[in-house]
Amino acid sequence: SNKCKKCAFSRGLLTVQKTQDGMLQMNFPQGDPKEIQLEKPILEKVCKNLPIPLDSIIDIRHCTKTKKLLIEVNNFEIISKLSPNFNELLQIDFGTLNPTIRGIIVTCKGKEYDFISRYFAPWNGINEDPVTGSAHTGLKD
Repeated sequence: SNKCKKCAFSRGLLTVQKTQDGMLQMNFPQGDPKEIQLEKPILEKVCKNLPIPLDSIIDIRHCTKTKKLLIEVNNFEIISKLSPNFNELLQIDFGTLNPTIRGIIVTCKGKEYDFISRYFAPWNGINEDPVTGSAHTGLKD
């Protein structure tokens, strides 16, 4: 049946519907990430512990709705080679952002795909989540 199933979560309503070709289509609530300037010592710690070359960063956004920090870089190779130091990431003091950062998404424009990304959430007990849907709600542009 093509009935829409609704699930209530603490962060909102998630609907799942079966498409005509039998696939399941989930409708995640969209995040609204805003451009931010991280203080230089914080940014340096994030870059050191992912690691990301500071000069490869194109954009940094923060979504209070999904509690994610989104970092766009200029090169796929950077994302494929990420090897985060999760213990050190957990020690970063984000200052006033502390309660609103529960994950970091590193992304860049793709060649075969619209974008590629990796999502790290040691604050939630998940070092890397390769299939998270919530991380992608902020990657609309």
